[in-house]
Amino acid sequence: MGSQIGPFAIPGEVLAWFPWIIGGAILLIVILVLIIVVVVRRQVRHGREMAAFEKEQAVAEEKAATEIQRQQSQPQVAVNANGPANAASLHPQPKSELRCPNCGEPVSASDNFCAQCRSPLRLSDSGLNMRVAKPQEAAQVPAATMPQPRELVPSSSIFDQPTREMSPGEVKNGQQDLEKTQPYSAEEMVANMPTLERYMGPNLSLVVGTRSNPGIKRQHKPNEDSLFAAQGERVHNSQTQQFGLFVVADGMGGHANGQDASRQAIQTISEEVLPKISGNDPLNDEMLVQILVDGVQHANQAVHQRNMEQRADMGTTITVALIMGAIAYIANVGDSRTYLYRKTAGLKKITNDHSVVASLVEAGIIRPDDIYTHPKRNQIYRSLGEKPMVDVDWFKVMLQPEDKLLLCTDGLWDMVRDPTIEQILSAVPDPSQTGNALIKAALEGGGEDNVSVIVVQIAEASQRTGMTGVQLLARPESPQWPPM
Repeated sequence: MGSQIGPFAIPGEVLAWFPWIIGGAILLIVILVLIIVVVVRRQVRHGREMAAFEKEQAVAEEKAATEIQRQQSQPQVAVNANGPANAASLHPQPKSELRCPNCGEPVSASDNFCAQCRSPLRLSDSGLNMRVAKPQEAAQVPAATMPQPRELVPSSSIFDQPTREMSPGEVKNGQQDLEKTQPYSAEEMVANMPTLERYMGPNLSLVVGTRSNPGIKRQHKPNEDSLFAAQGERVHNSQTQQFGLFVVADGMGGHANGQDASRQAIQTISEEVLPKISGNDPLNDEMLVQILVDGVQHANQAVHQRNMEQRADMGTTITVALIMGAIAYIANVGDSRTYLYRKTAGLKKITNDHSVVASLVEAGIIRPDDIYTHPKRNQIYRSLGEKPMVDVDWFKVMLQPEDKLLLCTDGLWDMVRDPTIEQILSAVPDPSQTGNALIKAALEGGGEDNVSVIVVQIAEASQRTGMTGVQLLARPESPQWPPM
């Protein structure tokens, strides 16, 4: 029997395949349409992301430009051999609202007295903070003066743990995506004020641990981090008084420039500050703050001068803690941090980062957790060496036994989240062991950068040797240090 012939003389066997051919063509068209839709949607989403990123970048650049313009608009004072005491710009951190520095109650910028505690008030030079004024100054517009820092006052606990060496790190790096540290509130600042006097004498001692590591990804390159630690005793009111100077710096500039910058900054600060605080001359609050800020300014000028002489582009971040008795004076430029750990309050970040991502967080553009993944996370807008003068943020912290100060570069906090840092500081008693555990956690977190830490534990001293002087605990390898 012959094959059937369909319309248009097409054999029947071929006609039987027509529905399948048409269906396959339709399916192919549908698949192509879906692919086109997916590609278009991705392009639209990418365009939106790029637009958002460009908006973030514009805001960050605008903020950085504003910061630079503000610095340039400030009067420049020639630096003489006596240092930049009158030229230093002191900028405690702004608050979201004005509060009485004595009781913490909200006040307005025009108030001359606090309605709650009746303390005389004056507006700071920046207009962002209120400070306690002398009675005769309460109704006046203040001249240029030193602004009031944030203070932390002690609660009540005593800690005295002997130092002992152990194997590196016993706390595992349980990373958490949560940035929970916040500055101390006004209520915490004034809590337990009557107990302050018992800690103002020379009955505190310092136990210190220092560690630095080049990291995993930069282990074959120069370590651009530098750190310095020194402590000693001086005569104060016929009694010996404990003091300490602790510095962490993170250099920038490529090749050996970053290492040179951080070492130059630390050497300059040590030469400027140590001779002044180790002597027996009386030192009050304002003098100690000025010594600290002048030291940072001199360090900035030293790095800037090397840039001019060598036509280099080196720079460094820095965070410094000057401890005198029961008070810590803290300064920072850049994104190296100082934390305070206190058992009753947990971990608190004392310093604020001078970085693009920190500005974006402050502006509400990105979340705090985004600072760890944002493409601009490594960009800072303030560092030592860029200009002849630099704004120095400073803070005043009241210490108590069992407190721990942590100074660190971003190689730590970028790899280890604050909850894990707090866990290590809480669980590991000895500062040297704590430093080991922090370095270990940073390496386990990726070790993408050099990492340096100084852990200063405040203990109650049982006795004094009566011998004054300075003990160098840690320093960069190459600089020569002044005799003490």
